[in-house]
Amino acid sequence: MTLARFYSIPTLLQGAALTGSYVLTGLLSLDLSANDGLASMVWPPAGIALAAMLLGGNRFLPAIWLGGFIAVNVTSGRHHLRCVAGTHRADATASARHPV
Repeated sequence: MTLARFYSIPTLLQGAALTGSYVLTGLLSLDLSANDGLASMVWPPAGIALAAMLLGGNRFLPAIWLGGFIAVNVTSGRHHLRCVAGTHRADATASARHPV
C-alpha cells in the first residue's frame, strides 16, 4: 500500500464528500433531536462512516474523524454561545431591576 493511493485526487474528493455528508447529517440529526441538540436518539453519520469503511477501507478514517470533529465543535460552540448570551441577558435583567 502506497501513499499515492491515500493522496490521489479522487480519494481526496471522496473524502471531502464524506466529511461534508457526515457533518450535514450530524447537524441535521442534532437539530431534530428532542433535547435541544445535546444528544440524538439516532445518529445517521455512524451508518455513513460504517459504509465508507466497508467500501473504502482505512483511507477514509481521516475524513470520518474530521467530520465528527467539525460536527461536535459546531454544536458545542453553538451551545456555548447560547450560555454566554443567556448569562449576559441575566446580568442585564438583574442590573435593570436592582441598580447598584
